[in-house]
Amino acid sequence: TLDNYAKLGNALDWRELELALYLLHLYGEAIKGKVQFVEKHNNEITAYTPLGEMMNQMIQCDVSSYSHPAITLNFFENISRYSQFFEIQPDCIPPVLGAFVDIRGLHNPNTTIRHRSWYLFHRFIKLLKLKMDKYVNTVLGSIQDLLIIQAVIEPSDISADSNPLTKDKAMESGFSEQIFLFETV
Repeated sequence: TLDNYAKLGNALDWRELELALYLLHLYGEAIKGKVQFVEKHNNEITAYTPLGEMMNQMIQCDVSSYSHPAITLNFFENISRYSQFFEIQPDCIPPVLGAFVDIRGLHNPNTTIRHRSWYLFHRFIKLLKLKMDKYVNTVLGSIQDLLIIQAVIEPSDISADSNPLTKDKAMESGFSEQIFLFETV
């Protein structure tokens, strides 16, 4: 399916692509013990395992650019779930960071995707922080507009008998998810 996406792009049915990404997630979950992405012989990488091949293909075919929100979310979920892949394939980090910091992830117009990607980005960076040195300035430049506190408490919601701290407007504005960006920085 990922090969078909590389050839057909958005002409491929989103359900088929979503199933492929979901099966990638399940495949890794079904593996007992430590998840392996490559096969080694004499401490040299000789080949990808099937899971490693699927991760590499998912990144290389740019599936995160697909126009359906379910595909974008599944992509980021898989990326953060299998972040160990990037320990052995650090050359795959730049395209993934690019997907995270642009309109596909942290700047997505869809609030659900945007807020979830803030958390998944936090997890991804936290797990790979030793590999992120070269990318810090670029990433910070790309997300600086998101580092403005967006908590909202509207004066019309406050009455003499109510406590403004119990109003949930801050949560509606995404402030609780935005905290993940601040922690990441």
